[in-house]
Amino acid sequence: MINAMFKKTVALILCITLLCSAFNFSVFAAESEIQLTLNTALSGAYENYSVERDDAELVESIKTQLMNFETRVDIYDFKLKNTAENQMKIVDILSGGIPECFHIELAFSMTPTLDGYLKTINPKYSYSKDEYEAMLEECDAAADKMLEGIKGNNTLTDVEKLLLLHDRIAVHCEYDYGRYLTGTLPQISYSMYGVFVNKTAVCQGYALTYAYMLNKLGIENYYCRSKALNHAWNIVYVNGKPYHVDITWDDLVWDVTGQVVHDNFLVSTKTLKINNHNANDFDSTPTDTTYDNYFWHNSETEFILLDGEIYYIDNVNNHIMRYSDQKSIYDIDDHWKADATHYWSGDYARLSTDGKDLLFSLSDGIYKLNLKNGKATMIHDPTPTSFFSVYGFTYSEGMLIYDLSLSPEFDGDTKKLYEHKVPYTAPEPLPYTPGDIDNNQEVDLQDVARLAQVVAGWQVDCNDEACNVNGDAGVNLTDVVHLSQYVAGWSGIELH
Repeated sequence: MINAMFKKTVALILCITLLCSAFNFSVFAAESEIQLTLNTALSGAYENYSVERDDAELVESIKTQLMNFETRVDIYDFKLKNTAENQMKIVDILSGGIPECFHIELAFSMTPTLDGYLKTINPKYSYSKDEYEAMLEECDAAADKMLEGIKGNNTLTDVEKLLLLHDRIAVHCEYDYGRYLTGTLPQISYSMYGVFVNKTAVCQGYALTYAYMLNKLGIENYYCRSKALNHAWNIVYVNGKPYHVDITWDDLVWDVTGQVVHDNFLVSTKTLKINNHNANDFDSTPTDTTYDNYFWHNSETEFILLDGEIYYIDNVNNHIMRYSDQKSIYDIDDHWKADATHYWSGDYARLSTDGKDLLFSLSDGIYKLNLKNGKATMIHDPTPTSFFSVYGFTYSEGMLIYDLSLSPEFDGDTKKLYEHKVPYTAPEPLPYTPGDIDNNQEVDLQDVARLAQVVAGWQVDCNDEACNVNGDAGVNLTDVVHLSQYVAGWSGIELH
């Protein structure tokens, strides 16, 4: 009896197992794999997809599996119907939704099920896991450096963080224009690795890098693209409102060192289209015009964060400006020569920092600005010949990098021929300020009067080195005259 019951039980279990096996087979039996590429543009009404907030779990699942080098990325639980729309969604997630995943090849496939769902993404990997992890470490190191002073700084607004990162990426990276023109772009130029490590990339690389950095800051953003323009950029959120940011088109070609414009920073769709994004197949959600004509449109150089303050150059009105109160701190009175009697129109001064001082370029060299007294001192004279002038400049990793050329109109050979790199280390601050006789952190007429008293023999405390403003053998009347001329703003007068 027990034996008979056991046989019936086994038979029932086998029957259930077969039924379940038949069910699973009917669901997961694969049709022919769908062959796609990361730049696929499917036909039909659905041609442009932006990775949406609702897709966060899907994106995270795909990212985790790709970073684990899974050969079959399982997405069946998300119940995506096998439609052109959902295929395009996956294409756009892989190409624009996961900046870290630059290790997958252009071509991939997808496996559907017989009941009409997408079951797996089947990627191919360009690198080994060890190679990829080493490359990702390089990206993270570069990102951390680029985020210095920004990440964790609660005194900065999101707008200021967005602006500083926009500029740092543009100055750090050069559009891979030469290889774009010859059709020889490597896939890595479409990635954040191209931006961070190779320092050359195309629009997709710029957009993915910005997204990667903003994700680290917790600023909401998503990838935006246009098939008609063959172009990609970012949409970012400020106070709950979306805006376009196109770093690629603000990093003009051919590249000029230290140059970055702000025509496409935090703009509405209306302004973006005025700025030659003349297509109708991209996300037009941003409508707010708050920043469409903001003051940064006058600047063609990097906004610099130094000691808690942001500085920039107004290249239209020719001033170095303080961001917080929009006050001029230095008047750029300069011209860039075209020939013996003519000048190029425009202001080509560039701004940078070595982390200690505010550095800028004029036509004849590189200068350091004393933020206490507003005086500029030349730190590098390129000794230009004929009508060569400095048109591009930045400071990077111990080097003054500048473009010394005959014209502001650059081509593919200009930087190759005329870019210079010179080692520079900021001198350690003196234990005194030359000319600051009363030690109140300013050099003014009171110091002239105090120095005159010292020379006259009054019992006035004075650091001899601070008093010896002309750098000769002693402190005398010539120092008083020298300091008077400096305070009066005479050209070429410097304090020693």
